[in-house]
Parts: sequence; structure tokens; C-alpha cells
Amino acid sequence: MAFFHRKLYQQKPKQWGPRSQVEAAVRDYFENRLGMIGPTLMLPVIEGGGNVLYNYGSNLFNPFTISSPGERMSGGLQFVSSYADTQSLFGITGYPFTLFATIVPDTGYDTAGSIIGFYRYNSILREYNIAFSSQANLTYALNAKGGGVTTAIQAAYNTVVFGKTQSIIGTFRSATDREFFIDGVSVGADNTSVSDPVTTTCTETSIGRRGGSADAAYMRGIVQALGIVPAAFNSVQAALLSAEPYAGIYPRSFPRYFPVSSSEPGTTSVPVFMNHYRQMRTT
Repeated sequence: MAFFHRKLYQQKPKQWGPRSQVEAAVRDYFENRLGMIGPTLMLPVIEGGGNVLYNYGSNLFNPFTISSPGERMSGGLQFVSSYADTQSLFGITGYPFTLFATIVPDTGYDTAGSIIGFYRYNSILREYNIAFSSQANLTYALNAKGGGVTTAIQAAYNTVVFGKTQSIIGTFRSATDREFFIDGVSVGADNTSVSDPVTTTCTETSIGRRGGSADAAYMRGIVQALGIVPAAFNSVQAALLSAEPYAGIYPRSFPRYFPVSSSEPGTTSVPVFMNHYRQMRTT
């Protein structure tokens, strides 16, 4: 298992290798650190990508192109009435699933301004999202709406902290089981029955705004990472991802072991081993 340096993983890395290696690092983190299946969507907003966000999750899809993006800052991309929609649910065919984001919120966001969520195309008649809630009360919400039922988990007042990196995680375990985590701490659960499954109610993933051009509501702030996982988070997994939000996109280092005794057939002597080591260091 790879060694994890929690303090290091609170710092966002720059692009360090080809896309396939970053994807492998993401899978390794989720499978071996969090003990769950990897994300189908992972948008780490790696530096140098401009307004195009590439998916480092398992469900390959065309990159997101952000409309009217702000500048790159604080390891992310500034969203000011910016958004991207795509006609894909990234492999989500039903429960469970989790939406997560690492953001730096800013003033001026819309009430109900969505960070990431599923919607019916150009409509908010069906939605599952994590979003800003009240401007006056500085709160976030996890929303579920379908089959004529609307329900939400509202975080406590003053949960939105401007200028601070925050982790937002909404897990949908079933039609009657949802839980909301802010900065690794559960802020509420909801067992209201929302009868319509995702696959029959939603047709698109939207980031940066509530779906539907007529009723659009925008987030405002710096997006550092976004993702979708086809699994439910528990409290331990939510705490880990919040404490080390960039661990999944760091390069992995695994120990290598070499035989050093020449007393048995097939082993390598210390001088030969050291010669191999020097060659490795110089290549």
C-alpha cells in the first residue's frame, strides 16, 4: 500500500504525468485508501488546462468546456456565472452514488446555486445536487427532487466560509437514505422517499449552475475538484477525502524489494544489487 502524507495532500499538485498515470493514481486512492470503487467522474482542475476540464475518472467522456470561465487561482478555476452541462450521467444507473466538490466559495452566489448535480435536460423538475442554499444564512444544501417530492438537507447557518477551501459531499444511498457532509463532518441525514430513480428522471450533469436556462441559479467561487462516485460514502470515507482532498491526484510511490543474499540459488549478492541500484538512480 502506498504511503500517505496527509499534510502534503492538502496542497494541490501541478500536472506531473500523462493522463493515464493520473487516472491510475485516482483509482489507487479510492480503492486502497478509501476502500471503494473509483469515481466515474473526477475533475481535478489541474493547472494548465485553461477552461477545459478533463475527466480522470473511469467513465470516459468528452471534456467539459466551461462557459465564461474566470482566471486560474488558488489551485482552481474561478466560476462567476460560469457553468458546463453535458448529456451524460457518467455511468450512474441508480443508487447508490455520491457527489463531491472541493471549492473556495465567494460572495454573490445565487440562492440554490448548484455546484454539481443531475437534472432533466433544461429543467429543474428533477434534480439531485449539492448546492449553495440561502445567501442571508450562508448555508449549503443537498437536494433531491422527483416524482412530485422535493426534499433537502440544509446545513447550519454560517457554514459557507468565504475564502476558505471547503469539502462538500452528498451521498445518496437509496431513495430513502441521503447524508450530507461539510468539511468531513455530517451535517444531516434525510429519509424522505423520492420515488423516481435517477435513470428515469435525469438526463444531464451540470456543474456551476442549477439545471435549466429559464431557472438557472449559479454558484460563485473557485472550483478545485469535482467528482461522482457510483457508491455511498460513510463518515470515515468522507472525513478522509475532506482531510486530504488532493491525495487522489498525487503520483504514487510503491516500495520495491530486492534479494541481497548470495547464499541461496537465484538470489543476488550485495555488490550486484548495489550496481543495479546505481543504474536505476542514473536512468
